[in-house]
Amino acid sequence: MGLVKVPEILRFSNDDGFLFNHVWGKTLRDGDNNVFGIKRNPQTKICPVQGIEHYMALAQQLRIDLTRGYLFRPTTPQGGILDAPFSSTAAEARLKGYLREMGSDDGETLHGFRAGCAITLALSGAELSEIMDHVGWTRRHTPLHYLTIIIMEFI
Repeated sequence: MGLVKVPEILRFSNDDGFLFNHVWGKTLRDGDNNVFGIKRNPQTKICPVQGIEHYMALAQQLRIDLTRGYLFRPTTPQGGILDAPFSSTAAEARLKGYLREMGSDDGETLHGFRAGCAITLALSGAELSEIMDHVGWTRRHTPLHYLTIIIMEFI
């Protein structure tokens, strides 16, 4: 989502979600399109559509122009906002900063959170397809790799 540009986002005609026409990403090359939709969730606290709408309203209040450029943007060390993609490196740095402020930096990484999410879902009884959908994996061998690691630790 860090590389999504505002002009790539459309609303569903009945306003129950967003359609993203993402042109480039981690797994896409040479201008391939990745079209995907996100529907409203009735549970408003976890609804991604409502979260994005709240984010856009806040940006408008802060006078951040979201009519073009990247939807999610990094900040400068001085607190300014850049019209640049929000990279995983920026997210990792922000995570580390928050963990240090809390006095809880034990080496966690974004990758570890993603893998940990898959493991937690599996231990909670979720189906493999549900785990893959939630975490964003498309090939079965990826979650099986992480789940095998955790199973081996219990043996």
